[in-house]
Amino acid sequence: MLKRNPQHSGVLSGYGQSYVRKGDLERTLDDFARAHHQSEHGRCAQLHRADRENSGRTPPEVHLSHAEKPNPLPALVPITPQDGARMRVLVTGGLGFIGTHTVKALLLRGHEARVLDNLDPQIHTDDGARRRLDPRVECIIGDVRNPDDVALALRDIDAVVHLAALTGVGQSMYEMRHYIDVNCSGTATLLDGIVRQGIRSRRFVLASSRAVYGEGAYACDQHGEIRVTKRDPVVLARGVFAPRCPACGAPVHAVPTREDVLPQAASVYALTKLQQEQQVGLAADTLGLPAVVLRYFNVYGSQQSLSNPYTGIATIFFARARAGRAIELYEGGEPSRDFVHVSDVVAANIAALEISHVPKANAAATTATFNVGSGVSTSVRRLAEVLSAAAGQAAPLVTTTMYRRGDVYACYADTTSARRALGFTARVSLEEGMREFVRWAASQRCGDHSERGAAELSRLGLLTNAIVPALVGDPQ
Repeated sequence: MLKRNPQHSGVLSGYGQSYVRKGDLERTLDDFARAHHQSEHGRCAQLHRADRENSGRTPPEVHLSHAEKPNPLPALVPITPQDGARMRVLVTGGLGFIGTHTVKALLLRGHEARVLDNLDPQIHTDDGARRRLDPRVECIIGDVRNPDDVALALRDIDAVVHLAALTGVGQSMYEMRHYIDVNCSGTATLLDGIVRQGIRSRRFVLASSRAVYGEGAYACDQHGEIRVTKRDPVVLARGVFAPRCPACGAPVHAVPTREDVLPQAASVYALTKLQQEQQVGLAADTLGLPAVVLRYFNVYGSQQSLSNPYTGIATIFFARARAGRAIELYEGGEPSRDFVHVSDVVAANIAALEISHVPKANAAATTATFNVGSGVSTSVRRLAEVLSAAAGQAAPLVTTTMYRRGDVYACYADTTSARRALGFTARVSLEEGMREFVRWAASQRCGDHSERGAAELSRLGLLTNAIVPALVGDPQ
């Protein structure tokens, strides 16, 4: 199964040499939507599959869908490149959260796009993502683990953006085989297809995750920058959540995490992302695949699944606020993350595709690896406050000593390398991004599924309450 800060609002964020202003972009999108709105019904087209007629297997569906006005991103999108730079790009997981935005940006850049997705029901509650797809996009409903589906999807492709993956940290701890199968076997099948079909890919972009780091980088006032290992379960059970210096036991504070920080995965999901990186690195080293690995931090924004109880803290908080329920803050609400808007992530995806030369950290590196984040550390409590303000609902915040095994306390991105090599800088502030997310989410049908996910994690001992005399703080 597949996946499952400037304040200038008049300009979208981007990179390269040419840009369009937000108003012009919205007019362009409106014109495009009107031009295609008259197309009768959602048209379907099947790619040529003559060589598979006798395979004995029902081929995957291939659709060209009815147009719908795209949702303009608040970040800047560069204008069309020169003809020689245009590519036919396969986006795996292209009907998902980041995929739908990436496909729209590819079209705006003048590229062609093909999507491979299986419409995982944990993410897609209906067929809306396929129906909303731009009619210029080829859509293959298939599985990234299936060689036939992958072979079809790779036909005549110039570049690949590999987004297809399962992404639930907590869920991965009790669906280990499934996560390893989808994320690792799926990536291997995709690389196999590239080799077997002799595809001379111009670029392979892998969506990895900050989860590979485990705990981010920290600094001690006495010992400087240090590496904190996984948090001790015995210490967590006493309600002591913040890491301490392993040398002197003093409190530490999070500092930006660079790409050269040694990975130490704390969940099965993180292990699968690290293994994906290693697969792609081997392919780059032995086959000359020009690969770029992007380690996304905590991505949020419109089109994020509102039905998946295992991913997306912003969607969980929004659903609870919308239902009039209190937002529960695990670990006292003090853990911090790097929240980056999906439009900024898309800008990084396009930059990684279009950069003429793949820069590497050193001569021994097989791939170019970059952090994609805002570079800002934000506590979970602060996220809840910003989201509530954007929604115009003062949802009660309840501080708890609950904690989830496999979670880290803090990690935020050092984006220096991405800025130098890709021209990437996150442009959307948390406040602006949350307003965009809330505007979209408020127009969607969604329920609060967080209790279902929490109940399953609790039943398996993956979500538990620290044994302390009192809560970290009083309910707000």
